[in-house]
Amino acid sequence: MLRRLDGPLDDTVPARRPITVRMFTAAERWPVVEAATEARLATIGPPQPDVPPDPDTWIAAFGRLPLLAQPGDRWLYNTGAHALSVLLARAAGMPLPEVLRTGSSSHSG
Repeated sequence: MLRRLDGPLDDTVPARRPITVRMFTAAERWPVVEAATEARLATIGPPQPDVPPDPDTWIAAFGRLPLLAQPGDRWLYNTGAHALSVLLARAAGMPLPEVLRTGSSSHSG
């Protein structure tokens, strides 16, 4: 891993512990997972390849669910990435694919 976030890519140190990957598994589906599935959030549990709702509907449905953990206690990468993508698009006033294209073209050349 990098020694410092602003350091060169070859200035690394060994990780202090192995990477931990945990999946949501339970004998019975948790109520919050059922609610997320019902709202078509496709964020908690296994991937759902069907078309998710539009960003405004998604963020409104997501906002109705309770937090799964205290802020700062746990990071759910997939869920965080989904929420960030909606917020980025809203802040930029354009769809996320356009935000990403605009950002990448401004750094080229």
